[in-house]
Amino acid sequence: MSLKRRNRDGDSCDNGSCDDGSCDDGSCDDGSYNGGLCGDGGSTETSDVHKAACLLHPQFDRDIRFGLFGAQPCTLDEAIQAALNTEAFLRMESDRRQYNRVLLSQEEEQDVTVKDKDTADKSMGVSENSTTLMIEAFLDWFIAFRDPREIWANHQSFLIAEITYHILAVLLVTHAFRHGGRFAWYLLAIFIHGLVVESISYVLPDIDNFWHAQGTVMLLAKRLPTYIICVYYMFMYPSFVAVSRLRLPTWSEPFAHALVTVLLDIPYDIMGIKHMWWTWHDTDPNIYDRYYWVPITSFFFWATFMCSHNFLFFAVPRWFGSKAGKYESNSMFVELVSAAVAGIFAFPLGTIQFIIIYHIPHDLYGVPTGICLGVLFAVYVLMVWIGDRNPGDGARPFGKHGGAPLFDNIGIAVTVHYLLYIVLVFFTTPASFQSIGLHEETGNCQDTTSMYTALGKIVHKKKYLCTSNYDEAYFDWHCLPGQRPPQDYSRWYTICGNDYPNHFEYCMLVTAHALFGFLVYYQMLSRSGKNIDPSKMYKLKTK
Repeated sequence: MSLKRRNRDGDSCDNGSCDDGSCDDGSCDDGSYNGGLCGDGGSTETSDVHKAACLLHPQFDRDIRFGLFGAQPCTLDEAIQAALNTEAFLRMESDRRQYNRVLLSQEEEQDVTVKDKDTADKSMGVSENSTTLMIEAFLDWFIAFRDPREIWANHQSFLIAEITYHILAVLLVTHAFRHGGRFAWYLLAIFIHGLVVESISYVLPDIDNFWHAQGTVMLLAKRLPTYIICVYYMFMYPSFVAVSRLRLPTWSEPFAHALVTVLLDIPYDIMGIKHMWWTWHDTDPNIYDRYYWVPITSFFFWATFMCSHNFLFFAVPRWFGSKAGKYESNSMFVELVSAAVAGIFAFPLGTIQFIIIYHIPHDLYGVPTGICLGVLFAVYVLMVWIGDRNPGDGARPFGKHGGAPLFDNIGIAVTVHYLLYIVLVFFTTPASFQSIGLHEETGNCQDTTSMYTALGKIVHKKKYLCTSNYDEAYFDWHCLPGQRPPQDYSRWYTICGNDYPNHFEYCMLVTAHALFGFLVYYQMLSRSGKNIDPSKMYKLKTK
């Protein structure tokens, strides 16, 4: 590219020639420097021009310089202006480079931020997925559902019991809240107790010896059907109300509560095991002695635990110095503590009774379980009879004003409960039922495991259910293909119900227990004292 340079007179100098001739190297005959500027060599002006022109060193691109100045400066003013323009250009160039560096830095930061965000998003995604999986795993463990139509197709009596006890629980809860006072708080004590007993039974290997059938709604790793909590309400609340109408002394009431709770349990236990509503461990020494396949220690459990539960529920307010009536509500704190203490500590307190009356005579001296149970019931009956000899005011009805209606919520629940088992024993066939779900694990018939009794004694039981040699006559494998039992090391499998060995015997047995229990409750509910009014302080008659 050819650049035109201007001389001092303003004429153009083409290709470095001055007004007096051409200059091949761009110098003038007056001695100016080889920078292409004309002037008087050695003059101050020329020196200043030289200095200014030095700013226009060829290190700057000629096209840039041409674009800025249009032409090479030839005068001092032009040179100075060129220098100033060059300085401005340098500042502009410096600013541009600084701006580019800042922009590049920002872009790099944005890239890092985007990468960090992507990494964070991925980490958050992993964290969210992990949290979701944990929640899903917990929910799978905590609750499970089963189609009721499947239960009806395979296990009709079990679904009938499920529905019945959920309805009865609603009746009982309605009664409790209608009457208020400690009746309502006792529902909480029942709930805590049922949850504690069931949970401990599933966790401790030495007492993990039963498996419930799979209901419509299952809790705790498919071990706890919700209807079982309703069964706790059915056994513990009507007996609580019925005993309250006896107006017994405080020390006698827990024994009465225990006995009448067992009356509700007996037909349920007999029919429940026969219809495979649950199954028992085949060789556990603690449940080896049976009454129509019901472990006799099951009756021990209900009696001792209910006695302890009643005692603690009424004792805690007294320990706090409560001045309220026996069935009158205390402060929320006292009631919550009472419910928690009764619900949690009825288990260990009941176990103490278990040790004294069962484990010591049975485990150490070989006394049969039935004899131990007879002694327990005899002691409890004696305590109730002594207390009833000196009852509180209003314990006996007088004329038409005495007692209470039988068919209130409590009377209806008790009647339906007993009637259910009379109907089931007469009109259902256990051999037509199948229980599909968790049962005792099958396995090697020779494997054994050790366990501790309540006394700390080591005993042994088979580690697995031996499918070819077991002693649980209420089920077998006849409904399975080829009547073949499940494979070894199975926990989820199908068992088949067996018919009554003597149907008339079962009808007579269940009906007798049901009628006896119904008549006892009739006497307590309708032939004893009136309903307790928790709003009034109730004082027992003492002498």
